Amino acid sequence: MDIIVEYIFYLAVLIQGFYYAILFMKIHFSRQRTKIVNNPHLPVSVIICAHNEAENLQKYLPAILQQNYSIFEVIVVNDGSTDSSEKVIANLERVQVISSDQNYGKGHALRIGFDESIKQRFDVIITLDADKQHKPEYIPALLSSLRDFDIIIGNRLN
Repeated sequence: MDIIVEYIFYLAVLIQGFYYAILFMKIHFSRQRTKIVNNPHLPVSVIICAHNEAENLQKYLPAILQQNYSIFEVIVVNDGSTDSSEKVIANLERVQVISSDQNYGKGHALRIGFDESIKQRFDVIITLDADKQHKPEYIPALLSSLRDFDIIIGNRLN
């Protein structure tokens, strides 16, 4: 009797595995892929989370805005800054600002930035720190290194 229960269990696991394989293959192959390699018309969204980063935003945000992509947006999530960050951001063109009156942390700020970028239907989302830990000059190299990936998480370009 135990052997019959064991065979029924293995059969159920096998059927479940086929179901998931078919489901994920359908999802994977039904999506239209965007050609990313050296495409200056690719919608690129840069999300910057800032908490009390007025000095860094003033120094480094202009370099980010100098990227030469036809469809390009910069979203700065001002996460409860108490310095003049909001004033610095307000003086810059082509920057979308989302401000919160309280610091909820970087994870929350990133989620807000992702939500806004997804509303605009941007194909590629890049996150940068306000302190220029990741250089904006790397954006073209990063985009040209993308191929057929759905998501890339990294810290360094080689």
